[in-house]
Amino acid sequence: MFKPPLEICGVPYLIHLKFESPAIEAAVLKQNARALRSGFFSEEKLWQGQYYRAEILNGFCPGLYVEKVNSSIGWGVFAGQAIEKHSFVIEYTGLMRKRNRRLIAGNNYLLRYPNAEPGAEKFTVDAEKEGNYSRFINHSFEPNIEIASVFLDGMVHILFLTLKKIEKGAQLCCNYGEDYWKGIAPLSL
Repeated sequence: MFKPPLEICGVPYLIHLKFESPAIEAAVLKQNARALRSGFFSEEKLWQGQYYRAEILNGFCPGLYVEKVNSSIGWGVFAGQAIEKHSFVIEYTGLMRKRNRRLIAGNNYLLRYPNAEPGAEKFTVDAEKEGNYSRFINHSFEPNIEIASVFLDGMVHILFLTLKKIEKGAQLCCNYGEDYWKGIAPLSL
């Protein structure tokens, strides 16, 4: 069974999402229930939630470690063992918060929490001050992992899944997407 560290590079480690308040948790669960009733979640997203259930619930990650990449990129996540194609890597965790412009300014550790109305996301997962290995995953235009939103037990979970076999020691990178880079010059590997 995976035993998480207490912190990584001075950042408290979170196995699961943490909610800023009980009101935020209630609002997210209500949003997710509405999206489920409307048919927003594809059969694939529902199936993936069940398929990766144990990994999600246990906070699993396959022998990952964080290491300094260089002075301009900073830290990165590396595979401590080979990881097969289409495998679960980790869930993006952090503090679930209401999305607003003040929060977004200067915070590079936010992931929009998906809902049934793309472009009108109300919540974000903020891993700036607490999270897990996933907060250190860097961008690449030639990624070896991808982000997938799946549904399990009333919650959307943002996962990282492998696109191809990853060899031991390789850095894990995903494409952050066009929205992330608006107004920012990307540092790509």
